[in-house]
Amino acid sequence: MGISTPERNPGPTPFLIDPTAPTKGRTRKLTEKGAQYRRPQEQPDTSSDEIECIQDERSQLNPQAKKNATNKELIVALIEITQQQNETIKKLEPTLIDQNSNLIDEITQLKTRLDDLSVSTPVARSWASVAAAGNPTRSNATIGQAASHKHHSLIDTFHCTVDISRADNEGDRISASTVRAAVEKEIRIIDDYSKWRCRAVTVDQKNLNQIKIACRNEVEHQLVKSVAETKIGAGVRVLRDELYPIRVDGVKRTAVLDENDEVRAGAAETFSEENETTVAKIS
Repeated sequence: MGISTPERNPGPTPFLIDPTAPTKGRTRKLTEKGAQYRRPQEQPDTSSDEIECIQDERSQLNPQAKKNATNKELIVALIEITQQQNETIKKLEPTLIDQNSNLIDEITQLKTRLDDLSVSTPVARSWASVAAAGNPTRSNATIGQAASHKHHSLIDTFHCTVDISRADNEGDRISASTVRAAVEKEIRIIDDYSKWRCRAVTVDQKNLNQIKIACRNEVEHQLVKSVAETKIGAGVRVLRDELYPIRVDGVKRTAVLDENDEVRAGAAETFSEENETTVAKIS
């Protein structure tokens, strides 16, 4: 039995052709072309927001920075004012010390004058009138006691007298405060005298070129004399305690001597007051 088969194409073996292939190629090309002409997508603009944030931060920092700068300027100004005040105080300190010493000297002089006035007020009679009285023993004892109270400090107080009349005054005149400062400075160098002060430094009202330095005892007296002779200044000299004999006429023997031919108490002080001098001894 014979089978008939369809007649085949004697040509080469045909390949299956995908009808969609050309379509895909065209679509890819169109897509690529469309991508070229497509508008880029707009990006959100963040630069302006960042700038505004920075400006806000700067606006917040500026007041604090200004405040810190102002505080620093105030601190610097206060430090300068403090330094100027300290310099002014240092410049005025020597002047204040000198004025304080002058005030102390003036107060000492006023106290001495008040003491003299308070003691001399009750004594109204002279030595000659008392000597001519009928009962010299009792009267002399009373007046001698009062006079002894007055001149006790003048005779028993140790003091040295400094003469500044020949001093070489290149600058200011030597005063009582200058003498006090020089003597105290030199004596305080010595052991056990670190806080030593003069008892009193006064100017003689009868002779302004003589300054008296009062001392507490004989040791202090010798110490002050040795310092004053060499440390106060050129031309300054310490006067010696010299005694000069004087003769008094017109006085009864009984006014000076008692029943035992001894000098009455207070006779030297009374003669000192009447003759404006210091009588150290009666013989």
